[in-house]
Amino acid sequence: MKNFFYKIIWKKRSCRTETASTAGRDWQVILFVFVPLNLIVCIFSFYYYSKMSAGELFPIATPINEEMESVDSKTLKQIVGLFEQRKNELDSRRGSGPYLVDPAL
Repeated sequence: MKNFFYKIIWKKRSCRTETASTAGRDWQVILFVFVPLNLIVCIFSFYYYSKMSAGELFPIATPINEEMESVDSKTLKQIVGLFEQRKNELDSRRGSGPYLVDPAL
């Protein structure tokens, strides 16, 4: 019976020392795997960013037409006059008192 408990205690102690001794190795594996992996991801990200910003990664098949439509001066004056009329009407409404007065006041 004494021998049985001694084996159980010895097994538990040996497990503790094994995990403690491999902790440094675990950190080495983490560093040597994930640091280069992160560097590779950063390099690819920078490569794709530079290609996208230059417009070379997803080229457009047809060029974009950058023709400007000219504005008719008569239509422009009508639109400006309409907005001035609205502004004057709003200013006149703001300047006068309220249309309906609250009887509770």
